[in-house]
Amino acid sequence: MKTNTPDHIEPLWPSLTTVAVVIAAALLGWWNHVDIAAYLFSLYSLVLGTCRLVLRDRAPWKVRSVGFDVFISYALAIGLAVTCFSISLL
Repeated sequence: MKTNTPDHIEPLWPSLTTVAVVIAAALLGWWNHVDIAAYLFSLYSLVLGTCRLVLRDRAPWKVRSVGFDVFISYALAIGLAVTCFSISLL
């Protein structure tokens, strides 16, 4: 019997780890550790970008080209970390 999922959806681990990171960051933000939550998002973005770079066409998620996905992931990670760090200097 066929399930109701689209054929292009690969393994569930990227989605489940993303949900876990979002929940952990939300809890950290709730407990007034917003800086740690921002760094967690930044680190996770670096990990996903590196996974996309290493796995290339075997990656379980694809938005655009490998270069575009990696650039967006790394830019988000660096931009978020720099912004959080600069706010902590105020």
